[in-house]
Amino acid sequence: MLIESDFSRTPAYNDGEGKDHWPFGSAILLSKRPGFGNRVLGITDDDHWPTGFKANLQPDGPLRLQPRHLQALVRHLLQIDHLPLSQRFVLNSQDLDLRALL
Repeated sequence: MLIESDFSRTPAYNDGEGKDHWPFGSAILLSKRPGFGNRVLGITDDDHWPTGFKANLQPDGPLRLQPRHLQALVRHLLQIDHLPLSQRFVLNSQDLDLRALL
């Protein structure tokens, strides 16, 4: 099961006592007995800004996890990444290959 948010809310209230849209959301990937469990990929700093990581998934790098990266992993797990329909919707996720988590 994949749960994603397309947007979230800012960590602080604006002058109108509301919260604005924030470009950093969250995603949860659930699977029965996964080999990639008990991991967090991508965290925020004390000011709620995302920290980056390297292509080898180590912290303190220039990359940020984006929905396209997670979608590419899900396509791989479902074994649909090479189907013609998947090829019609290119994800451009080569900069970060999450299959290293498996």
